[in-house]
Amino acid sequence: MISYIKREGNKNLIAHNIIKYFPQHETFIDIFFGVGGIFFNKEPAKYNFINDIDDNIYNFYMTLKNNKTELINEINTLIASEKLFNHFQTTPPQSNIEKAVRFFYLHNFSQFGSTRSFNIVFQNNKTIQIETTKLLSSKLNYSNVIILKTHFKNILNKIVNLKKESSFIYADPPYLDTDARYHKHHKQGKWKRDDTNLLFKILYESGIRFAISEFENEIILELVKKYNLNYIKIMERKNIKNIRTEILITNYSIEKDQHELF
Repeated sequence: MISYIKREGNKNLIAHNIIKYFPQHETFIDIFFGVGGIFFNKEPAKYNFINDIDDNIYNFYMTLKNNKTELINEINTLIASEKLFNHFQTTPPQSNIEKAVRFFYLHNFSQFGSTRSFNIVFQNNKTIQIETTKLLSSKLNYSNVIILKTHFKNILNKIVNLKKESSFIYADPPYLDTDARYHKHHKQGKWKRDDTNLLFKILYESGIRFAISEFENEIILELVKKYNLNYIKIMERKNIKNIRTEILITNYSIEKDQHELF
């Protein structure tokens, strides 16, 4: 299990529970890359397209891919300091390297990766950080990894000569009924029900095998039924307020513990 950037919604801890249900594929398309909890824990496909509309994520992984040495040198100078944490919170970066370091620090030195309050855990160990940086950079520098930054509705149009029969799409969108943000032009940028509807429609009409991560709820199960999809329960997530069931939705058959709605 590869753990690097702490971030709310990261699939790192349950990645293998999800990846084992992926079909064989030559082209892998991750349309909501986030911090790569799925991609970095799976074997790379022959061709890989990783996409996220978030500019900080795009910049960080492009920097990790193309400027590994400089990024490692900057990480090596970092110290665990609330003063430095507050500096990164209030001071705009002056370069792409500074922007990548700021993203790295605010997530990894905050509670649950929220970037809101300073926190130190074992994973902050500098040796671990640098060795993991090298490992992830090598995965990104696999000859056929393309990093994109576009809205999910445009992603398939960005990939030319796509062979649908040997491709696979994984989608880990902002979940419904959460405070997840996506659109800058929406009030607070929140992900809407219309976005979920559009995502299901685009993936269904693509003719490509796909899997979507979500919480089990009435709206999602209605879409599963509408498009005659399958789903499997991955795990229960508990917090102070409630218990939610993480599910994986697919347009291909799942042999183990498969659920179908009629």
